Amino acid sequence: MRVAKQKFVDTQIIKKMDEAIVSLIDNYIVKNIGDLEKWQKLRQELFWTLPVNDILFANLKELRSIYNFYLKREKKWMDKNECMEMMTKMFRDISVNYKIAQRCFTMSKMTLVDEY
Repeated sequence: MRVAKQKFVDTQIIKKMDEAIVSLIDNYIVKNIGDLEKWQKLRQELFWTLPVNDILFANLKELRSIYNFYLKREKKWMDKNECMEMMTKMFRDISVNYKIAQRCFTMSKMTLVDEY
């Protein structure tokens, strides 16, 4: 509602709030739904597969251990610095350099397929 108000009502492009919301949904959400479907297809074809699931569950105990190492009472996620430390220092035998680790972190935050 705030976006519709600022974009349409405050600029006097549209006077009524309900019309501003409809315009926002039609012109910015529905119009771009194809991009979301494209990304969803990529997720289903590459990430949400049985082989990936098998790898995840085979290593779940270790993954939870890593997660719990970085988990704090007030924070239930890993920030960029923690991810970078994990990829470049914690697993010395893998030998991931900082540039590659940063790219992996950035790509993990992608919301669209072609964003990179």
